[in-house]
Amino acid sequence: MIGRRNITIQFFIGILLTFIGCSKDSEPAPVFGNGTMSVVTSSSATNIVGATISEFRINIETIRFRTIIDDPLLPDNTIQVAPLVGPFELVLIGTETGSTIDAAPLPNATYDRIKFDLMRGNTGAMNNISILIQGQIGTTPFEMWHDTKPTFQQNLNNVVVNGNALNFGIDFVLDGLDLSGATDGDANGLIEISPNDNDGNNNLADDIAIYLESNFIVSY
Repeated sequence: MIGRRNITIQFFIGILLTFIGCSKDSEPAPVFGNGTMSVVTSSSATNIVGATISEFRINIETIRFRTIIDDPLLPDNTIQVAPLVGPFELVLIGTETGSTIDAAPLPNATYDRIKFDLMRGNTGAMNNISILIQGQIGTTPFEMWHDTKPTFQQNLNNVVVNGNALNFGIDFVLDGLDLSGATDGDANGLIEISPNDNDGNNNLADDIAIYLESNFIVSY
């Protein structure tokens, strides 16, 4: 398999990165040199029109990096690195913690793209959903959720990993959202914003999900 490869990074404590070769059984697997990488996530949510945010959670998984064509830092073009692990429930705004993904090895290479997926959770407040935002619109509490599973991706400027540490930041931007038009259509005292709410805010839920996908920022 010559040319571009997708490299999936497995984040978890106590288990090493596994290399799976596509070369012939009689050939020894090439040895990768490694740097390290870590991801810190955050949210910009100080400028929301018509609302204040008290909690923002999001689930992601399958963080992947793409290398340049025929990268000379890689010893072989026939290797895929590790299966995916997740999802990671990230508390971006709120009293709990959970916004840092643990450091992991990253093979020496030149990377030109990062990709990751939103994923529905399977426990607690994030069960069967991928986005949860809570706060107030005026004096009325609101809850927004979505179960969308898009892929986020951003080009990198040929970032070189060659034994060094690479620290990524991912900012899930809420600034600029306008929630002032959300209504409590069923008059139960809670403004619900979701793909199937009874308050008339279904389109707004889709708009918020699309806004997140379009406005995230990766720094390194």
